[in-house]
Amino acid sequence: MDFTKLDNYLRSIGELYDIPSYQCAVAYKGKLVYSTAGGFSDEGRTVAARKDDLYWLYSTTKVATVVAVMQMIEQGKLALETEVEDIIPEYRNMRLKTERGFTFVRKAITVHDLLTMTAGLTYNVVPCFEMASRYPAATTMDIIRDYATQPLAFEPGTSYLYSMCHDVLGAMVEKVSGVRFADYVHANVLAPAGCKVTSFYVSEEMEKRIAAQYVYDMQSTKSTYRDRICRYRFTPNYDSGGAGLCGCAEDYVMLAAALANGGEINGNRILKPESIDLIRAYPVEGKARMEFARWHNRPGYNYSLGVRVLTNKEASTSLFPEGEFGWDGAAGACLTASPETGIGFCYTMHILGCGNGYFKIHPEVRNLVYTAILG
Repeated sequence: MDFTKLDNYLRSIGELYDIPSYQCAVAYKGKLVYSTAGGFSDEGRTVAARKDDLYWLYSTTKVATVVAVMQMIEQGKLALETEVEDIIPEYRNMRLKTERGFTFVRKAITVHDLLTMTAGLTYNVVPCFEMASRYPAATTMDIIRDYATQPLAFEPGTSYLYSMCHDVLGAMVEKVSGVRFADYVHANVLAPAGCKVTSFYVSEEMEKRIAAQYVYDMQSTKSTYRDRICRYRFTPNYDSGGAGLCGCAEDYVMLAAALANGGEINGNRILKPESIDLIRAYPVEGKARMEFARWHNRPGYNYSLGVRVLTNKEASTSLFPEGEFGWDGAAGACLTASPETGIGFCYTMHILGCGNGYFKIHPEVRNLVYTAILG
């Protein structure tokens, strides 16, 4: 394996795109084979970034949530056809916003709808902040139950809209497992995969290790310091299945390693191979596919059960074979697994709104990882 080209590229992104700091870790056949960090982790850009700096992983959290949901399906506690209202009654008789006003939906939201982002939910989190301000100790279930008062954007199953679906899934896992979602994910997803740091819980010691977070200006390609806060952690008792994890690339990559290794790592099985195949077996179609393609804007990929999947290699720029899957985060993290090659990788940076991260850096890192291992 030769990671020289990847090293060189990562060292260049600070100058190319004003990326203050980054981490990148790669696993192959269940083993960590590469890990690096670069740039500066503090606001003044004087402290060299380290591999154990922490980053808000934002929506790369969704991959861990999907694993938790699939475990519930393996155990028979959930099914793709399970109606959300049977687990969280507040989701019965959801309202639908139309041009003429509001009406009630004709179809109940299912687990399949949530996983495929076809439930009709939105990413309007204002109600979550409002409830958190009224009830600072509100739990995951409190906020998700209250969120059911928000109208749907369309009839479930008829289109695609990136939304709070994984947060609702997290609440469902919490309900059917009988364990707080953060604790369930730690005990059954992260710890068995070998993730020792990544967590929904952020201690005072961990807060000191969080890298400076920036906001990006795509026109000037400059990053301006913002803070070290994840705004999707509405209260200390809220575990966001869509965006709540904090961790580092060298740690979280082990989840990708497990998924790329048939669901097993270090003698621990977190998912059956059949479940990993199932995750990739339901790419959205029709209007949902068109809406996903328009919004995601990365040819060759489609959306399946909670993650994007490479479904048309010829239409993409990916060197990986079809079946590569994963997701990104709002501050530029990326988690990817390829069961066909045994490769998993995690890239992190901490810049909100950086389109160059998704459309330039991630694809380049992806292909350089492939080349470094398989030539």
